[in-house]
Amino acid sequence: MKAHWADPLLVNMTVRCRLLILIQPLPAHPRAYLLDPLFAEHYGLVHPHPRYDQLIEYEGKRIPGLCIYSASEFEYDPRRDDISKFLNQLTIYTARHLVWLRTRQLFRGFPPNGVLLRVLLPGETLINDMPSVVFAGDPRRMIMLDYWSGYWPGPTARAFNPATHLKFIGPNQQCWCGSGSTYKSCHRPLDKAKLAISR
Repeated sequence: MKAHWADPLLVNMTVRCRLLILIQPLPAHPRAYLLDPLFAEHYGLVHPHPRYDQLIEYEGKRIPGLCIYSASEFEYDPRRDDISKFLNQLTIYTARHLVWLRTRQLFRGFPPNGVLLRVLLPGETLINDMPSVVFAGDPRRMIMLDYWSGYWPGPTARAFNPATHLKFIGPNQQCWCGSGSTYKSCHRPLDKAKLAISR
């Protein structure tokens, strides 16, 4: 088997994680939050799978939800109960996130076209991984200067990608958002509208 470039960085990967799971009224799926190592609010700038629509404040920190259902590779299986699917996806997501943390590289310039400045050493843990930003005269116009971004194993379609959702999720399948509703009666009309606007 061919070695992967990230293999040397994935040392001491036995990491204890603390997760917060919020149970929703049925048919909605639970929501998941990674408390330790903290899934920081600023990760949403470069991480492929945050859920800012599920942002919470916990112990004085704003924490995005984890987008554990990736439409690029996951299909709801009606033969399996939702809790076992949720826990399975959460485990896979957490493992991939740990790989993302350990393989981060420092870039300068807005993603995905930044210039590589530094690579983590094997097993190195970042103390400060906040991106440096400037505001171009207007607080709503943020320009990222330096940022850390890692490798996400598997399909890497970004969260909230309408084109990916429409391609992989059938109208009568469960919606990607975890509401438990069918895609056609939940986010499909909105995804179609967003895709039309972006073209």
